[in-house]
Amino acid sequence: MDPDALRRYVGEVSARHGVEVQACASAREAVRGAPLVVTGGPIEPHLPRTIDADWLEPGMLGVAIDYDCYWRPAALRAADRFFTDDLPQLEHLREHGYFRDTPAITGEIGDVVAGKQPGRERPDEVIVAMNLGISVEDVTTARRVYDLALASGCGTVLPL
Repeated sequence: MDPDALRRYVGEVSARHGVEVQACASAREAVRGAPLVVTGGPIEPHLPRTIDADWLEPGMLGVAIDYDCYWRPAALRAADRFFTDDLPQLEHLREHGYFRDTPAITGEIGDVVAGKQPGRERPDEVIVAMNLGISVEDVTTARRVYDLALASGCGTVLPL
């Protein structure tokens, strides 16, 4: 790791997005004490998994947008609740080397949002959500485009 490159990156991201970015020496240090952990990296079925069961802290929410590529099976099994955005897609991906050693799926995130199934039931529950589609990225990008359009006075507001 190049300390100067890391320092520049922290400064650039902090300034560009208006958030506090803290450099960490390891993945474990980055996860320690975090109430929300989002992983987003290369999607490769044979990558060594990093996040382990003893890294999970009470009340933590883990969100993966890179399949299960950074979560060890023991960590996924240690979660109290394990959700996905698309159960049939998760089952299909098992054929391609992903999600081979995961716990039973608690349910789909859409059912939680629709009130058909409970999400968090206790403050200390550890919840992991595997987002397989790109809808999370689409919503995030759409919000950014919307905010930029508002700030610059561009676009047309349509009635719904």
